[in-house]
Amino acid sequence: MESYGQFCPVAKTAEIISERWMPLILRELMCGSRRFSEIHRRVPLISPALLSKRLRQLERAGVVTLVRNGRGHDCMLTEAGWELYPIIQAMDTWGQRWARSSDGPDELDPGLLMWDVRRMLAPLDAGSERLVIEFRFRSASAGRSSYWLEVDATSVDLCLVDPGHPVDLVVRAELRALTEVWMGDCTLQDAIAAGAIELDGPRALVRRFPTWFGTHPILGGIERAGAARVCGEGTASHRVFVPLAPHLPAASNSWPPCPAAISGGRGSTRWGVGERGGACEPGEGARGDSEELCGLCVAVVVSVNEQHGDP
Repeated sequence: MESYGQFCPVAKTAEIISERWMPLILRELMCGSRRFSEIHRRVPLISPALLSKRLRQLERAGVVTLVRNGRGHDCMLTEAGWELYPIIQAMDTWGQRWARSSDGPDELDPGLLMWDVRRMLAPLDAGSERLVIEFRFRSASAGRSSYWLEVDATSVDLCLVDPGHPVDLVVRAELRALTEVWMGDCTLQDAIAAGAIELDGPRALVRRFPTWFGTHPILGGIERAGAARVCGEGTASHRVFVPLAPHLPAASNSWPPCPAAISGGRGSTRWGVGERGGACEPGEGARGDSEELCGLCVAVVVSVNEQHGDP
């Protein structure tokens, strides 16, 4: 790692996490990937040799530990690694709000989209029978045009080849359209009305699908900066704490999230919403009356009407 030649903690942190591919590798580890192949599947443009080098750099920095598992290793975040969680999620939130643009063809990836859907989409309601949903992407290259989700009340599984079970619903979509729906740029209903997405299956499932498949449960509710809806029209501001993930990694049990984040539930866009209509105020979180972030939360400043509370 190249040194900035400064004792500043920001410089020291940047020396570790700002190397090319590092934030994406950390993102994958924080989202549950452990094996080398899992990380590489989600960051496919990095060469295997460079991925191995980056993981060794993180190990030397004390951010991950590599645990032997059969012929390979499991990559596990250490306590120091989990303390980077708010930084990576803040980058996610900031990028969704301030750095969104029209994605070019080389930035649209059906595999990346479907893996994200698989790990972030909530299972069906309790008591629901297992369903197989086939996604067919128009104009996609051979081998990357069809994906299958097997969904029941407890899990969402992604198949890259035909699982051999009867398909209950077929979703035919333009890759850009489904990506925009998932990221909150348009609604599924609008994409269906425009002909960019088609649903083929029993009428009951076609009606049910839009109520289950919506937007990314965290990023889908973040509007572009130029079109963001402000909470009120006053000039006062205060901290609002945005929860970081729909589930807590097991290694982060020593960092309890704010109680409101726990009660929000997966698939909700109101995680962390407090009694005053904003979110966890300083003093409401699990760390007591300090001004620190509570648990796995990150502070952003938003404008709110004075009636919502003290700035």
